[in-house]
Amino acid sequence: GKDAIETVRSMCRTVARSSPKRPVFLRVGKDGDDCLIDLGDETGQIVRATASGWTAEKNERFAFKRPAGFGRLPTPTRFDSAPAAWAALAPLRENIPDMDHTPLVAALVEYYRCDTPYPAPVFIGAEGSGKTTVAQGFIWASDPPEGNQTPSTRFDVKDIIAASQSRHVILHDNVQPPAPSGVEDVLCPRSTGGAISQRALYSDATAVTNNIHGGTVVTAITPPFRQADMLDRCLIIHVQKPKRYRSTAETLNDYREALPDVLGGALFFLCESLRRRGEIAAQQAFKHRLVDWAMTGEAIMQALGHAPGAFVELLDVKRQRAAEDYIEGDTFARSLVQTLHKWGADAKPADKLPGWRQWATTPGWCAVELQGRLIIAATAQAVCLGISRHCDDWTSRGTTLPTTARATTGALQRVQGVLGRAGIEATLRPINGGKNNA
Repeated sequence: GKDAIETVRSMCRTVARSSPKRPVFLRVGKDGDDCLIDLGDETGQIVRATASGWTAEKNERFAFKRPAGFGRLPTPTRFDSAPAAWAALAPLRENIPDMDHTPLVAALVEYYRCDTPYPAPVFIGAEGSGKTTVAQGFIWASDPPEGNQTPSTRFDVKDIIAASQSRHVILHDNVQPPAPSGVEDVLCPRSTGGAISQRALYSDATAVTNNIHGGTVVTAITPPFRQADMLDRCLIIHVQKPKRYRSTAETLNDYREALPDVLGGALFFLCESLRRRGEIAAQQAFKHRLVDWAMTGEAIMQALGHAPGAFVELLDVKRQRAAEDYIEGDTFARSLVQTLHKWGADAKPADKLPGWRQWATTPGWCAVELQGRLIIAATAQAVCLGISRHCDDWTSRGTTLPTTARATTGALQRVQGVLGRAGIEATLRPINGGKNNA
């Protein structure tokens, strides 16, 4: 009966409060330096990954919660060599460009750890490109749902916080850019690791703290993120259209049959990254924000015979291309770059920039070639006029473009980080005795 059940629950709460605290994991956990993965089966099997390999064992010590919709991971296949493990990951890499293979596998490997930042795969593609199917394959290898359909979380701050309590990896399917206000601010700590405190429901004096650390997978037609710090955490992948279409059921059934091999291949590289971590950390100074992801990618590529630093170079190329994609899709940034190209075409070699009196009033800008670089100085008013002339998005003219010098300065500061990743450094400098800026 209901009263008897509530009595038992009350007794359990009393025992729990009097017992020492211990961590409760969702899908992935840790025991010292060992990584633990809950397979989700009826017998309570977990995988323990160490620097010397992985083992499957029955869990009798660690607390893992299994919310509604929690799916089961298969028993992984064991591999003894990097080439064999890499070949087993072929279903995961299907319809993915070659240069994105290692970053995607490294992201999956990071999702098996509970104490490192998670990159956020963003699968971009036109309608019919299969981006949702590719995203589902990634999630099935990390945090599968109970059924065949992976639930999509609404692109909203409150829904993201709520979904984070029951899913290690959440999916945002077919989102519309740009990301709504506040979404990027909550996805950044979700990637890096953090918690959010908010008012408890129906209470003005009580706050509840929710842990939101976990993986995020996004599908969209165009990149939805604009903030530089969120773009740093993203892995932008342009999904290749399949050569021939198959039914969704057939595709998912084939992938499910290959899932033990995919999981086994990823676990091989997880153990390899743990074994090589100290060696790779000593090879170079990592400048990418997600250092653990970069180190895991380096471990995978070096296990496959590539030279040290190859993955870091690949990430630099990816960051630049992601920035260029953003610029192409943003009216202000695209118009600004077109304006800079127009001004830069008239640049002449020089030892320094000419004095501001020569250009600040008319034409409002100047361009020179200085020590192998193109330097352009311009007043905010000149930039404002220039972008209005070079705007090729006629439907947005007068609405998304700034119309004053002050608004132009603000818009420049908002895209400053993205411009830097695309190879355009932007800084605000005083001119005219400090009374104005350029």
